[in-house]
Amino acid sequence: MKTQIGHQEAITKIANAHTEEEQLRQMEEEAVECALAIIKMRRHGNNSLTRKDLVTELADCLIMIEQLVWRFGYKDEVSIEMVNKINRELNRTNQSNFYITDVII
Repeated sequence: MKTQIGHQEAITKIANAHTEEEQLRQMEEEAVECALAIIKMRRHGNNSLTRKDLVTELADCLIMIEQLVWRFGYKDEVSIEMVNKINRELNRTNQSNFYITDVII
């Protein structure tokens, strides 16, 4: 019988099942595959096949990013950096009347 667990607990269990080196290599692979899916979409347009490929690769990247953030204990630092970058981009895109104070990762 399977036991249901929460999202963060699942990420932690997966991260603990692999070495740091394995995770870094997997992140590299997923990032490259995501970049290739983006190239494919730009070349062939946003259709059901390119969309599916990109969605799959984005999910893979996000899962790996969550594992690395947890493994290295970067949650607070990454959150702060994301807030800074999002606010900077709001300013760059002439939306300086908006800002954020936190993110969920």
